[in-house]
Amino acid sequence: MTNYPEVTPDANNFQGQTFIISDASNTSASFQILNYVWENRLARPVGQQTGGSRQGINGGNCFFLRLPNSKIEIDVPVYFIAPLVGPPKDESVAPDVSVERRPADVGNNFDREIFVVRQLIKRK
Repeated sequence: MTNYPEVTPDANNFQGQTFIISDASNTSASFQILNYVWENRLARPVGQQTGGSRQGINGGNCFFLRLPNSKIEIDVPVYFIAPLVGPPKDESVAPDVSVERRPADVGNNFDREIFVVRQLIKRK
């Protein structure tokens, strides 16, 4: 069941394979986008497992609490947004193509995910 009208693809639409890079920093809205892309097979995630959970997200408005002695500030979400169907598993999105980052990559200014995506494109 969907609330969106059907879209007819243009005759000259892109027919190639698309990739989207993922890692633990994909939380909140970027997790939702990546999850939608993955569920609808719009692109292949490449990288590491995302942050976030299919059970829903919290955020939007947050209450900020500063602990008086330590001066540490924490944010407490005011509400939780859950899918209408469920309950889904408490899991994130695992990439179709897993890429293991290496410490030397940072020092050598090497983007391993981009390298892997380029290798995947060359195979086609």
